[in-house]
Amino acid sequence: MIKDDDEDDNLETALDVVATHIKKECSMMDYKHHTYHTYTSKEIAEESAPDTLQQLLRKMSIGQQFLPSLLIGHIITSAIKKHPTPFQIALGVYFNKKKTVKHMHDFHICCSYDELLRFKKSSVVSKYVQISNDRRQPVQWKDMFKS
Repeated sequence: MIKDDDEDDNLETALDVVATHIKKECSMMDYKHHTYHTYTSKEIAEESAPDTLQQLLRKMSIGQQFLPSLLIGHIITSAIKKHPTPFQIALGVYFNKKKTVKHMHDFHICCSYDELLRFKKSSVVSKYVQISNDRRQPVQWKDMFKS
């Protein structure tokens, strides 16, 4: 029996191409660090992970394992970008407890507790700015008499 080196070379080349493509997509993704989601959904999860990575994980999944493969995609994405995805921050908000967030962050499932505190601080500041801006807007006379 002779080992087929050509098949191994093709596999290695294909893996390199896919990995390079996923890394490129990750680097092109730009998260809005001033806006975060306070809830999670499949749509939010899909928009902050690279398409190629999602497609690869779907092909590797058995049956309808879409959500677990999507979570794996976020873990990989955050490892490449060295920053949690918006979905992982939303999961941190959902977990909320310091001990739970720290434990889940150890597995890169959600953001760190420090990131969660930054999120909470930025959301308070954002809400304050929104309320301040609403108060500064002139009131229209016709709006005052609406019932």
